[in-house]
Amino acid sequence: MVGQGGWVEVPATKKLQLGVDDPDVVPLRKRLMVSGDLSQSAGISTAFDSYVDSAVKRFQLRHGLPADGSMGKYTYAAMNVSAQIRLGQLQTNLQRLREKAGTLGSRYVLVDIPAAQVEAVENDRVVLRHTAIVGKIDRQTPIVNSKITEIIVNPYWNAPVSIVRKDIIPLMRKNPDYLKNSHIRLFAPDGSEVDPMNVDWSTDDAAKYRFRQDPGSENAMASVKINFPSPDGVYMHDTPQQSLFGKMLRFDSSGCVRVQNVRD
Repeated sequence: MVGQGGWVEVPATKKLQLGVDDPDVVPLRKRLMVSGDLSQSAGISTAFDSYVDSAVKRFQLRHGLPADGSMGKYTYAAMNVSAQIRLGQLQTNLQRLREKAGTLGSRYVLVDIPAAQVEAVENDRVVLRHTAIVGKIDRQTPIVNSKITEIIVNPYWNAPVSIVRKDIIPLMRKNPDYLKNSHIRLFAPDGSEVDPMNVDWSTDDAAKYRFRQDPGSENAMASVKINFPSPDGVYMHDTPQQSLFGKMLRFDSSGCVRVQNVRD
């Protein structure tokens, strides 16, 4: 493809969507055919029909974009990355995958951190693709090669010390009822439960306690937790904050990976 000059650039001058008839749909159709999102049998025309709509949605899903079928700013940007640059990205990421992955086998789960996506792969074919939320810039999701060992339904959430220090303690200073309202209980090192009202929240001493959130609709992991050995203590899980999956840039977690429709 690169040797043949790459693919046609789609003019990013207007918002194309289902029902539109416009000359710019012609290069859009050609671009979608090159990427395999639109069948050659759909033909070349100026009509943004249901075939083009479905093809745009497929392209958006593969690139971690909201699959609304509309040609907006971010879809144009992803579509108009040159074939030469895409090739370079693929070569770089393939090398990283080879170095980190070892032998993956024929069935595995891959977290694409830059795209904020999770893919289930069987026999070199992506059989499921999930929108994900990954780590913030200052709390990045680490690269790890591991094996899923456990799936917990309706889990407790034990807050990591980093989140206790950075998030929970400051929240308790502002709102003494935060733990109660969030159904989070406090436990001493010996396992005895501690009344939050007896803790001095003006210091970081509270970090010595264990913060455990009860299962339920407000639990940080919602209904499912997927465990695997990790030196950083990360895992995959559901989330009660489903609205975050609709964001364009989904770098909102503290390192763990939140997975949309995780029960699939």
